[in-house]
Amino acid sequence: MVRDPSMMADRTDQSDGQAMTDPTPLLSLRGIGKRYGAVVAVREVDLDIFPGGIWSYGEYHIVNQTIYALGFSPIAATAQVPEGEANITISAELLPDYDADIVVAFPYGRSFDALLAETPTLDTLTSVKQGRFILLGDLAFSAASVVSIPYAVDQLVPQFAAALAP
Repeated sequence: MVRDPSMMADRTDQSDGQAMTDPTPLLSLRGIGKRYGAVVAVREVDLDIFPGGIWSYGEYHIVNQTIYALGFSPIAATAQVPEGEANITISAELLPDYDADIVVAFPYGRSFDALLAETPTLDTLTSVKQGRFILLGDLAFSAASVVSIPYAVDQLVPQFAAALAP
């Protein structure tokens, strides 16, 4: 998950509280947008993706609120995101605290195999072992708009159903 770029210089590793040493993003996108036909869902968004990061959105983030509206319950770990913060960095040691019935991730153009290579502890999660790890293919969920959220839900619900099927 991506944190507000203005906050990146202050990033800390939650496992030991030490500042991360390289604030250089792997990828920076400026002024990107998303259209659905003639409708502009997102306009002029800046996005920075930093190395080695796994983030969790807080329980009040639009992504989580939308998932809760679909009938899912929050896990305790999402309450650890401080009020006013969009997300927090998760250390490898804390990753198991974020396992759930379904785990949803933004891969930002990376494959599942690339995510596993970057985060070897990811494959220890029960949700990953049981095929309940969903990669979102686009950023429609990352922008709260009356167009993007319904589109994102339409994409997500069939993935949830498939992941939870016996």
